[in-house]
Amino acid sequence: MKQLKKGFLSYGIALILCTIVAIVRYLTRNDIMSLTVFKSKILGDMTGEQGVYSLWPISHFILYVCLGYLSPSFWWLWFILGVGWELFEYTCGILVRTMQSNESTASLGKKAEAILMPQYGEQWVSGCQSDILFNLSGLVLGLLISKCSSKQISSSSNVKITYYRDDSSN
Repeated sequence: MKQLKKGFLSYGIALILCTIVAIVRYLTRNDIMSLTVFKSKILGDMTGEQGVYSLWPISHFILYVCLGYLSPSFWWLWFILGVGWELFEYTCGILVRTMQSNESTASLGKKAEAILMPQYGEQWVSGCQSDILFNLSGLVLGLLISKCSSKQISSSSNVKITYYRDDSSN
């Protein structure tokens, strides 16, 4: 249960940080997280995306490294939640695009787009296949770190210390 609590605490911290970024983004109309960190034609081709990656997918990777390290027994839950969140974001993206294309809801769609703001050019926040890859790779790295650190701890705890008393002075 400790691991599960640590995992949900990690998600809670991430949610608070995302909320702060969203508020700042809404107030300033500037998303510091959308700065391009790297480009990858290979990853873009593999996922059918543009291959331009900001701090957002890096934050996914870091969160999932923490989840894999702090809560390795629940890796399957974190993976399912990550995929579920991306499906939710994808559905929201479709909903906003649909609202924008309909005359009666176009103004509401524009307001929703202003809140979500463009992340990569014209593409605003919506679920990405690459985010799932960042989640998965972070989770695997976190699990590996957890496994290596637990082996180190268990091997060092197997050290046996024996004390001998010198009775020759009697």
